[in-house]
Amino acid sequence: MFKKLLKYFLVGCLTVPLNLGTVLFSVEFLHFHYRLAVVLGFIFSVSLGFLFNRTWTFASESKERLRQYFKYFSIALSGMSLNVILITVLVEVFGLWYLLAQFILNPIIGFRCFLTNRRWTF
Repeated sequence: MFKKLLKYFLVGCLTVPLNLGTVLFSVEFLHFHYRLAVVLGFIFSVSLGFLFNRTWTFASESKERLRQYFKYFSIALSGMSLNVILITVLVEVFGLWYLLAQFILNPIIGFRCFLTNRRWTF
């Protein structure tokens, strides 16, 4: 399990800049609300993460790619929902900067998604 967790973490290191970059660009340049920006960043990074995790982390040979993607995405969607709730608390209640709050939440949500994907998706 540790080797897969390490690979999952490395994929996360690849997708985090995409996530944070999308959030930053959407808020600062497109003037989107930070909650919408978090959703967009999550969708882009989840799709890239699926490709890498399917082929490298879990080395899935299943022909049911679309089924796996929907499972993976549904796990990510539940993670994103939790993320939106928690980022709202961190920003609105505790006054954290939205980008710092997202940076803190990424590994927490990521670990939860790893465990669920390992057991259900792949």
